[in-house]
Amino acid sequence: MHPITVRPATPDDGPVLRSMAYELADHEGLPRPIAFTDESARAMLAGPTPQMRALIAEANEEALGSVTYTYLYWPWHGQEVIYVDDLIVRETARGRGVGRAIMHEVARIALAEGRRVRWEVTPDNRAARAFYQRLGASMTEKTICLWDEGAMREELARRG
Repeated sequence: MHPITVRPATPDDGPVLRSMAYELADHEGLPRPIAFTDESARAMLAGPTPQMRALIAEANEEALGSVTYTYLYWPWHGQEVIYVDDLIVRETARGRGVGRAIMHEVARIALAEGRRVRWEVTPDNRAARAFYQRLGASMTEKTICLWDEGAMREELARRG
């Protein structure tokens, strides 16, 4: 087995990140994120202050997993945190330490920058929850609310 390496994604990795996002959507039985295209991923990763950052885990030049993250100000702790959006390990690579390698790199980045790391996991994703507990992460239950454009427009129309 080839060693797993984790490296920062570049704008050229847009297609890999889009492919992994689609794999995650398929795995979770969700619609594929139509807005996440190769071009949008490239654009979000580009520039001196990228909108999104990502790490890619590889072995023998094959992408095995990735994580996307942003910086988010967390008022309760008075600081910016690394907000992990999606941790994805390809099904064929699960159980090989890919997720742990990715999260170790996230931890190295956070510690070097003096930040905490925050992410969300659905209550029914038992495998992910067990993995995060093995990492020593604390978990609390929370319902995530998403207010899309159509719902906001309807609400504003009702209130005039």
